[in-house]
Amino acid sequence: MNLIKTFIKQSDIEGIGLFAAEFIPQGKLMWEIGGLDIIISEEDFKELDLTDEQTKYIKRYIYFNNGYWIYCGDDAKFTKHSTDPNTRFGFTEQVAIRDI
Repeated sequence: MNLIKTFIKQSDIEGIGLFAAEFIPQGKLMWEIGGLDIIISEEDFKELDLTDEQTKYIKRYIYFNNGYWIYCGDDAKFTKHSTDPNTRFGFTEQVAIRDI
């Protein structure tokens, strides 16, 4: 669940991206598991009978962390991955690693 003000718009990287609508200082907790987020174990995930469209959606909007698939039910699912990230994801939280 996002803990900061954000907005979504077309991304220069790909598709829709999530953008900060406020200054975020280094060390600020930006997201944590809660609200509409869903955690699915790898075991349960393997048992799902997914269509091609569902698999395509998952590859874009659900991320894998420590043996679990995590679906963000709010706009956090539009967070882009970067080779030079400005946040750090733990299993249950996301923190700014520099001012944003």
